[in-house]
Amino acid sequence: MLTRPARPVNVGTAARAMQTMGLSDLRIVAAPGIADHEHATAVAHGATSVLETARYSATLRHALADRELVVGTTARARGHLSRSVPASRLAQFLRARCGRVAIVFGSEASGLSNAELAECQVVSSIPMHRGYPSLNLGQAVMVYCYELSALRFQPQPHDQDRDGSDLSARRVLADRLPRALARLGLDRSGALYARLIERALCADDADTRLIHSVVNAILKAGIQPPDR
Repeated sequence: MLTRPARPVNVGTAARAMQTMGLSDLRIVAAPGIADHEHATAVAHGATSVLETARYSATLRHALADRELVVGTTARARGHLSRSVPASRLAQFLRARCGRVAIVFGSEASGLSNAELAECQVVSSIPMHRGYPSLNLGQAVMVYCYELSALRFQPQPHDQDRDGSDLSARRVLADRLPRALARLGLDRSGALYARLIERALCADDADTRLIHSVVNAILKAGIQPPDR
């Protein structure tokens, strides 16, 4: 998923990387029509089908509406997300988790904003040489496509169609669980908080209902967060 891409050539390069590694679901946020630009088509070469089927959204939240786990890519350390997985370990991390995952890339100039990263449960980065820590958008997409290509050949525990009610339950849980954890006084920047959020959003349908029951009990109990 490309957020606010500014250069059509990078969109074309990203499409070519996806096609090369057997991926096809390209989504573009806040850059209407950019995949149709002649420069994008020129560098995509045989990957024009990825460009032609690209889906556009005005906002990142709208683009993520059907995703169960969101991974934001960043070159900078961010304090508000303690769960960080390097690109080389991302396939292993995702293999036992949700089937509907989004890998989100930011704009060429500034990457993902803090607000955009707040939509992600996990962050990931590519280790780079300190003397020149720079990859363009197309190169970064290629690295992740290569690392994740192995997942295409691995059966996923949740790789099945879900009806709308199941997905809706996860969206509601993503909103309510942080409120319940706050009532318990858990630190948002702590490893336990991040782990609970991550695992809850990747739970199967039965466990999702169970977690909802626990959240309901906490919120109805009127527990107030402890003084710090």
